[in-house]
Amino acid sequence: MTNTLISAIDLAVTILSYKENKDQKTITLRKLQKLVYYCQAWSLAWDGVPLFKEDIVACPHRGPIVPELQEYAVSRFAKVSTGKKDIYEIFNTKGVYEIFNTDMDLCFEGLPQRAAKLKKYQEKAIRSVLRDYEMYDIESIEDLSKEEGPFKKAMLGSKGGGSAPVISIESIERYYSALEVIRKSQTLNMDYSYRNFILDFPAWEGENMHEK
Repeated sequence: MTNTLISAIDLAVTILSYKENKDQKTITLRKLQKLVYYCQAWSLAWDGVPLFKEDIVACPHRGPIVPELQEYAVSRFAKVSTGKKDIYEIFNTKGVYEIFNTDMDLCFEGLPQRAAKLKKYQEKAIRSVLRDYEMYDIESIEDLSKEEGPFKKAMLGSKGGGSAPVISIESIERYYSALEVIRKSQTLNMDYSYRNFILDFPAWEGENMHEK
């Protein structure tokens, strides 16, 4: 498959333009980050190719995030007049990454860019992820992302302190491809959903776990 990469910001703009829940006029940056992550993850599992080239890092408090999207969105938000002086003070004194670890939910009605022109497989992956994940609240989707293998693997490989560790593309593709194998095998005696099944991390770490 010939892959045409878009940027993580392009993907975020596209997600906002595709939003399934039209009654929900805004989306928080925290949730947008998770939707971007899951679009990347399932594109790798379904199509074997990434949607964007930027790194995804493991933020201990918030799960997987794309730093470039975080910086772009927060800097744009800081320029918007909200009438809340404390927001400006926090941003100016703590910066992008500190502000992300506060409890603030930065909300957006849209980003000042047009959605990227996508290939059919990219559009299908994004719409499928929104259909399956958009319904979940931010705490649920954040907790899910932190319980899954790629985030835990990155955190285990971190020496602590310093910058957040990168979640490797290889670990993302391997983990979610394994979930897709389980889903298609229909071996579980349950109404299986890859959204609520956590692949056992110690077992997944082994070399022979759900090899493609």
